[in-house]
Amino acid sequence: MCSGRHLYAQADIADDVVLVTGATSGIGEACAWRFAEAGCKLVLTGRRAARLDSLKASIEAKYEGVSVTCVTMDVTDLERVAALPGALLPLEVDILVNNAGLALGVAPAEANSMAHMQQMMATNVTALIAMSAAFLPGMKARGKGHLINIGSIAGHEAYAGAAALTLALTLALTLALTLALTLALTLALTLAQAAAATVRARPRLRPSPPRRGTTWWSRYTTHGL
Repeated sequence: MCSGRHLYAQADIADDVVLVTGATSGIGEACAWRFAEAGCKLVLTGRRAARLDSLKASIEAKYEGVSVTCVTMDVTDLERVAALPGALLPLEVDILVNNAGLALGVAPAEANSMAHMQQMMATNVTALIAMSAAFLPGMKARGKGHLINIGSIAGHEAYAGAAALTLALTLALTLALTLALTLALTLALTLAQAAAATVRARPRLRPSPPRRGTTWWSRYTTHGL
């Protein structure tokens, strides 16, 4: 805003515990760096252990006092997801960033791979539900928390060759809206939905401003402050 004022009061999230799924590259990795800069304690998940370990070493070398816990896992492993809050104790997650997702295939609707469809639904929709279900009870019990879902413009705009993807991401967006309504009366609990188009997501400390039209954001605030 030109006046320099903020639409929402800024929060100090230093020492908050932030869990980022799909943190080994792209938007997830960039989120890890930004939360580290803010002084948060990080829990990073991903399928590639070597990438997680490398990111942990780089962040802890750059930011003294920032701790990084790495969890090598696939978010489609629902039993592992359900057990994650207990496995992380005594850490309690304050901010959950549901970032893990994927896009497979560009076939026309009549030639969609059912295997690709099932994998995209499992990763982009079912895992999102499972992660939220695992960590929201603790946030509600503590009376505070933030849930951030990273989606895609494909959840808003369909395009040729992406029937399975746009379906999965539309469902993910609908879930975010449903969560916003469900959590609307929960004190100090917020949900944000980000839908990205073409994003340059490198872990810069001072990233260049995005080019026009590269990112579309929507925010659904659900706090009772």
